[in-house]
Amino acid sequence: MQRLLTQPAVRRALPLASDYALRAASPTAELHAALAITSSLGAATKRSFGSERHWTPRSSEESVLATERYNGGAPLIEFWENDLGALVAQHDELEDIDCCRWAIKRVCERLCQPEPKCTPEQKCKKLMALRFLLDLEDRIEELSNEGYGTCAIDIFERPWVLTCADNTEILRLRPRPDGLIKRAAFAALSPVIAPMGALATYVKSGSANSVAAFKWYFRAIAELPTKVELDNSYRVEGSYSDLEACAASLTFHDLRRLISVQREVPQLI
Repeated sequence: MQRLLTQPAVRRALPLASDYALRAASPTAELHAALAITSSLGAATKRSFGSERHWTPRSSEESVLATERYNGGAPLIEFWENDLGALVAQHDELEDIDCCRWAIKRVCERLCQPEPKCTPEQKCKKLMALRFLLDLEDRIEELSNEGYGTCAIDIFERPWVLTCADNTEILRLRPRPDGLIKRAAFAALSPVIAPMGALATYVKSGSANSVAAFKWYFRAIAELPTKVELDNSYRVEGSYSDLEACAASLTFHDLRRLISVQREVPQLI
């Protein structure tokens, strides 16, 4: 699986020795150890996402629209459009909160790129997706700062699918999934690995992180998408001209005022 967030606030308060303990308590350590025997096979296997429906590019001839790397290094994010016209963003090698912020910012900027045929209604839907991404970033940072690093991992690495009430897809955001061989091996070993990892997380970081570890293990195998209907949580308050100016600024300082929360997104609670 992907490298995960490993920068909870407790890490800043403890000696360097605790850094190793926190990393060992995260799902990544157990997962890497369990899948070492299949790494050579997994590398040759085409990556898949359970059912790839609506996650693949619009056509077989269409390649990735853009690829961006964090400071020119390994962390990267790729963009393309699916068969429904939604933006698909797939990230990889995100190791800490800074990388997470960078990935969310890149997705926000990609959503704000001008499209000549985009109607005002479609632009408003994209801005609601932007508001969700800002709330996602806030939630991840909040959990990390409070010492719930595994909870932050569980939330950020969910395969997010953002839609509106008319079933229009706006955005799909996910980590790069592992191949079927690795996931099958992980599924076979998870009855032993998952309880051990959850127990280690419980000892190191408490019960909330332990529950999140179990959820993470399940999603690592099943890769079930997390669908959010934006209309149920957000309401557009500002005028279209205000929204246009906010999107053009790429700072999004006024977005929370222009698009209000009428109900908290259940998946972020």
